[in-house]
Amino acid sequence: MKARLATYARTLGLLAASASFAPPTSADAPIRFALAMHCVSGVDASFVAERVATANQLFAGADVQFDVASTSVLPERHRTLTTRDDRDALGAYRTRNAIDVFVVESLVDVDTPPLARRGVHWRDRTRPGTRYVIVIASSSRWVLAHELGHYFGNAHSDVADNLMSYARAGGEPFLDAAQLTRIRRSAWVLSRARRPH
Repeated sequence: MKARLATYARTLGLLAASASFAPPTSADAPIRFALAMHCVSGVDASFVAERVATANQLFAGADVQFDVASTSVLPERHRTLTTRDDRDALGAYRTRNAIDVFVVESLVDVDTPPLARRGVHWRDRTRPGTRYVIVIASSSRWVLAHELGHYFGNAHSDVADNLMSYARAGGEPFLDAAQLTRIRRSAWVLSRARRPH
């Protein structure tokens, strides 16, 4: 618990320190983040390419871009994630200086089982400061971007068609100005810390 509090305090300190400096503007080059993709067998490369392209399209307004730095096959024992322990176990595969993304076959909502989830931004309870994104292999192309939105500090939205909302009215998902600013600020802090996870 003390280690978790220390990590939280350090994050708050970085955020406070960043308040005295202006994050990059749209005139600057995008802040780039490496993605380490860990996929169960059977996930096609086109799945990854399409989801990353969608995230890049949506995050472009925040001057943030993602590059797939590595791909690996996730062991079969992680194909189905049912418990919190199952999610925590993925932290063993964390990659230094990258955002880890795990693509699994199924993901149970640990708060309301046996309901399923399409994705989650997870904070590993056993490795303080370690967090990552988990999506299922049948998720729509927007889910990775939604979970990355959480990774960069955005909460859920009640606005229909907002990327961070569950409500859909038929429009293209989008991020509003406040959400893009939050992403840009968070990306700037993470890039200075050189520890995206």
